Amino acid sequence: MEAMVWLFFEIGGLLALAGIVFFILGWWSKGKLEPAEQNVVLSSTKPTSEGPSLADLALDAERQHWGKQISDLRSERDDLLIEVGQLRTRTEAPKPAAKPAKPRTRKSKK
Repeated sequence: MEAMVWLFFEIGGLLALAGIVFFILGWWSKGKLEPAEQNVVLSSTKPTSEGPSLADLALDAERQHWGKQISDLRSERDDLLIEVGQLRTRTEAPKPAAKPAKPRTRKSKK
């Protein structure tokens, strides 16, 4: 038990020492930072305003895709509704004929 306590103290001391070393290294390297070079590329090309932009083309393609998906789903839904209607007409059992009402006999009051 006593060995475990000393082991925890040693591990804690080593972790504290490592933390202090990394803190000092970070503090030391903080002053050594060099500003990043700014590479500015001046381009003489201007975007052409002729024709649709790439974003418009992508939006049109998305609309066409989803329009096709919707039309396919609608046609499939209509086909399934037709099949369900046909199954209902096939499986409908004929209604039993109504039984004729029996005349009730009156009970005499006594």
